[in-house]
Amino acid sequence: MIGFVNNANCAEDNELTKDIIQDSRLYISPTLTNEGLYWTTFRYIRPMVLSDVDGDAFTLEARIKNQSNEGEISCYDPYMGIIGENGKVTSAGIMSPGFTHYANVGAADTHLSGTGGDNLTQLGRDFSDWKTIKIQTIDSTLKVYYEDDQIYSLDYSGSVGKIHGLQLSFKGSGSIDWVRLFDEDDSLKYLQLND
Repeated sequence: MIGFVNNANCAEDNELTKDIIQDSRLYISPTLTNEGLYWTTFRYIRPMVLSDVDGDAFTLEARIKNQSNEGEISCYDPYMGIIGENGKVTSAGIMSPGFTHYANVGAADTHLSGTGGDNLTQLGRDFSDWKTIKIQTIDSTLKVYYEDDQIYSLDYSGSVGKIHGLQLSFKGSGSIDWVRLFDEDDSLKYLQLND
């Protein structure tokens, strides 16, 4: 995985970093940017490695934390997603409780947003300590999990196609303990451990 700090979703040239493992976790310190408002993003883009995984039948899970004393910017918590063929994505943006008007969720041709007026209060969760989140697609349904509890389900139209990449991001500086991607047969296809 690579990681970078970006401002207004545009990477700053001097802030791409290859040394993103700190204290056995993926983490980018807020000292890497002079901006008060920034995002940290972790990506794995390898179409040749991931393309045998169907974006309409997968499970992506990660153990994450987003603490204010480590650089979290309030209310905007983790975003998790996969990038499919032809720019199609499956994703979930989970917010702090009370701020779900910024939440978003979607797959292929169906996407919902709190800012668009959709009620996504189920996507309000706390990440001040380590939590496991998961997104899964099966039979044209996206499911979102928090600590093994399904918190949201969305039927979607269209097809994501084969997976070309993975992305996790935070507003501010969040931490990732591990990331795993499974195919429709629950075979492990990608593992990021930070030991």
